[in-house]
Amino acid sequence: MMDVAMKFVPVVVLIVQVLMGWGLWSLGRKFMPREECERCRAELEVKLQEESQRTNVLDKAQEVFRAECSSLPTKADLGDIYDRINSVNLRIGSVDTQVAALGGEMRAQRRTLDMINQHLMRGEG
Repeated sequence: MMDVAMKFVPVVVLIVQVLMGWGLWSLGRKFMPREECERCRAELEVKLQEESQRTNVLDKAQEVFRAECSSLPTKADLGDIYDRINSVNLRIGSVDTQVAALGGEMRAQRRTLDMINQHLMRGEG
């Protein structure tokens, strides 16, 4: 029995070694070679520099935008302007009612003058 087992030991060792070699070869294919890793790292550095330049341009544009926005009127300034507009609107409304009242009075006076004129034209007076 021992002789039979000793005959199969080299075959079993060979099978185990083949399986281990295949496993190591498969693992090696999953990992990236050093040259490819360096190439990818260089590409990423170039892209990082490009993005950094874009970010700098956007930061400068944002600073210009903020500087321009600082010269715009504030909410308090606009509130003062709205208050002035509303007060002018109220005055216009009161002037409008006064003009309408004066228009009514002028129509009444015109009608009175027309009646006097008709009376004088007919010679009734």
